[in-house]
Amino acid sequence: MDVLGQLAPLCAAEPWDPVGLQIGDPSWQVRRALLSIDLTEPVLAEAIHKKVNLIVAYHPLIFD
Repeated sequence: MDVLGQLAPLCAAEPWDPVGLQIGDPSWQVRRALLSIDLTEPVLAEAIHKKVNLIVAYHPLIFD
């Protein structure tokens, strides 16, 4: 979370923008990450297939 905060500081978000960890535990150790614009079912399937334990999505889960 510290590294992501350096790349995309929370202070740069709009007040209405839901940023930060939405699901999970910040103490989990990240070994594999997947980047995506949206968290869709195919992206989730890819993450499961590749045994990814962090998904960083540009759009938060509340957006369709």
